[in-house]
Amino acid sequence: MEAELYELFHHFLRVVFLVSIPFVVVGFLTGIFSAALEFVASVRDPVVGYCLRLLASALVLVGFYLFFSQAVVDLALMAWR
Repeated sequence: MEAELYELFHHFLRVVFLVSIPFVVVGFLTGIFSAALEFVASVRDPVVGYCLRLLASALVLVGFYLFFSQAVVDLALMAWR
């Protein structure tokens, strides 16, 4: 029982990290890009950065949807065993 619980927790952490890492990386890169764009264009409006990050997050969600959904379904099936 303890080994199964350890395996489930390990799989849960793996899914959490695999799902969150693309959002963190894309958010970081988009933030750097938007900051550079605001600096070059002398724009002091934070809405540009928010819009770019929102668009990038939506693209990540669409691009990795099948991977994310399969990982979550596998985790749920493992929990129900």
